[in-house]
Amino acid sequence: MATDSNALTAVAVSGGMDSLLSLALLAEAGGPVMAVHAFFLPPDEPSLERSRLMEEQCRSMGVPYLALDLSPQFEEQVIQPFEQAYGQGLTPNPCGLCNPRMKFGLLFDAVRTQGAERLATGHYVRLHEAEQGVRLIRGKDPVKDQSYFLSLTPITTLAACVFPLGAMFKQDV
Repeated sequence: MATDSNALTAVAVSGGMDSLLSLALLAEAGGPVMAVHAFFLPPDEPSLERSRLMEEQCRSMGVPYLALDLSPQFEEQVIQPFEQAYGQGLTPNPCGLCNPRMKFGLLFDAVRTQGAERLATGHYVRLHEAEQGVRLIRGKDPVKDQSYFLSLTPITTLAACVFPLGAMFKQDV
């Protein structure tokens, strides 16, 4: 698990309280942070306005902000496989595809080109270091636990991630 406090951490922000609190907690901790927002659907005026508001919030915190349009890749790597599986009578899990391919794939790759070594999100999961290596474990809040949705993300990728809300309860957030 990456623990270098001088390593730049990119925080994936959606505009919701979970991701923004993750950003605030990491910024308060004093390590270098940047915020990144990905458009998974083609940006429209309401989503562009939300992005502008997030950028303003980040600027007021002194945090750099990056917005990426990943909607073509999302269509190809998540929506189309979902539609194909559903059409075959299967019960696809789009989050199972989105997390390893998009958030912890293309998004993480993009912020690495900006110098980020770690990626943080507002997921309610935890990482545990053991002799055998890093393991993904459930978040402390059993109602909000999201480990299932990250279960297909390679552990080598997750080992470079930070989940500030994993030990918290949603009601406290």
